[in-house]
Amino acid sequence: MVIRVNPVSQKLAHSLAQLKQLQDQGVVALQSKMLERTDRERLVKHGFICEVMRGWYIPSSPDEQSIQLHIGDKTVPPQLLVRSPRGRNKPTPFIHNTSVFDLRLALPVKNQLTKIDGFRVYGLAAAIVHCSKNNFVEKPIQMRTALSTVADASEVLSVLLDGGHATIAGRIAGAFRNIDRNLIADNIVKGMAAADYKVKEIDPFEDKTHISFGRRDVSPYVNRMRLMWHVMREDIIKHFPEAPVSPVNISQYLDEVEDKFVTDAYHSLSIEGYRVTHELIEYVRSGQWNPEQSDESKKHLDVMALYILENRCIRHQAERLFEI
Repeated sequence: MVIRVNPVSQKLAHSLAQLKQLQDQGVVALQSKMLERTDRERLVKHGFICEVMRGWYIPSSPDEQSIQLHIGDKTVPPQLLVRSPRGRNKPTPFIHNTSVFDLRLALPVKNQLTKIDGFRVYGLAAAIVHCSKNNFVEKPIQMRTALSTVADASEVLSVLLDGGHATIAGRIAGAFRNIDRNLIADNIVKGMAAADYKVKEIDPFEDKTHISFGRRDVSPYVNRMRLMWHVMREDIIKHFPEAPVSPVNISQYLDEVEDKFVTDAYHSLSIEGYRVTHELIEYVRSGQWNPEQSDESKKHLDVMALYILENRCIRHQAERLFEI
């Protein structure tokens, strides 16, 4: 069976590959000369980039960088995109191949803004709503971490309803269901339906996650590390040496434990303030100790006896463990 690939899809895939190369270099604001005309027009037509000023395009919006701060990702971006009504639409270069691009765009409404470490950024709910659909595919760890910190649907619904974002609501609901936050997903769909918006739920991620997110408040650092470990685990394990498979001589091991008992008991009980000698330990362990005939040292003998009984119990548990 021969599968024929749509030529339009082939051309779009080629254009996306050119865009990805630029994004991998950390480029956020694109000059028209960075892409061939046919690639640029194709990407604009299919909604992957948009023109913000003559000769300048953006493949992502500043809300994506807001999400980075919300989830505790302090990685310095190669290019920081800043919105300003008086922006120059030009990059300001810095050392280490970094830059700030001040983009001439109106600021979001105040109720969608917050401050993190002195930076004015989108609030978490607004950042999630305004994120492009490509972000869920390209940055799944970042997006799942952000979604996992949302406690209920109310804040997200407020932003969706204010903008009448029915299509985005379907994407956000699908994203929450992907991380097993079904109640939030259901409430988003029901809330939009109550306002007469028809929502078609779509999962924006390419795969399912096997990570279970708790309902209680958890630091985004925790969930991000769990997601990163899940993705990197197999690659990291490949670099570890194989575990040794040398057999354990059970009898020899238990004999070594027994040989070290006297020294261990002497130091442990002496630290507690009991008058203990090697002879006393051997005397109690031999079974010759008679509590009815003990003298003023009875208190110390009692403690020593309990220590020996505890040691025997531990040895018995060790023997059982080796039998498993």
